[in-house]
Amino acid sequence: MSKYYNFKIDKSITVNNLITLEHLTLSPDFKYGKEAHNFYEFAYVDSGSILCYCNGEPTILNQNDFFLIKPNEEHFYSVSANKSVSVFIVCFACKSSLLDIIKGKHIINKYEKTLLSKILTEAHNAFTFPFDKKLLTCKSPIFGAQQIITNAIEEVLINLIRNNLSEQSNIKISTNNFELEKNITKDIEALMLQNLYGKITLDEISKRVFYSKTYINKIFKKHMGTTIINYYQMLKIGESKKLLKKGYNVAEVAEKLQFDTPNYFGKVFKKFVSISPSKFI
Repeated sequence: MSKYYNFKIDKSITVNNLITLEHLTLSPDFKYGKEAHNFYEFAYVDSGSILCYCNGEPTILNQNDFFLIKPNEEHFYSVSANKSVSVFIVCFACKSSLLDIIKGKHIINKYEKTLLSKILTEAHNAFTFPFDKKLLTCKSPIFGAQQIITNAIEEVLINLIRNNLSEQSNIKISTNNFELEKNITKDIEALMLQNLYGKITLDEISKRVFYSKTYINKIFKKHMGTTIINYYQMLKIGESKKLLKKGYNVAEVAEKLQFDTPNYFGKVFKKFVSISPSKFI
């Protein structure tokens, strides 16, 4: 008799909850007030043209354009053209950080458009329309409609990520959390080493590695035993000792390593070396 083994399916993208599903026809001069929420939102333009303002940046969305908005990003929509616009808006909860790869604007291909049509069709099989404040199950929902909706959303997102990965060779995806954290930690360390003779802030590091400040600080401390800023200072002090040994004075070293003042350099130096830089010389 054959022996069988379970194989755990790796679900890289999982839609945990649906919040809204709206297919809207917007008249000229339509404006929607600013909002920000703790879930993802995407807008797909069926026809016409619409302006999407996300974090203060305007983006024109034309027919077949798709725009993904991350949680807590302030956004609103505006129609300024003379023609009405048909737009499909979906809000959903997803915990995968991979969606950071595809935030913003994309052009949808034929297959992805078919998936979006499937979402809309199955939404009418599952929920009461028109939408009003929250999704309500319709009186006679068709079996499996809700699952088909989430499966199709996940497939659209996976396809967009695949397309993006094929275009950007610098993006790497890890198969497990530990490997992912180690890779992010290495990338953060590399950024700091590249900026020993410059300055890089936590905000800039966060943008460069595509993860939040809270998350990168947490995993960096887990793998390196200290905070990002503390480690950055430690690297700079290590470099300062080399410069001091070469004969540079305290003021010159402070300037080369981009410390605000020689006094501040001295304070940081003493924190790591226990003596002042002048005594170290």
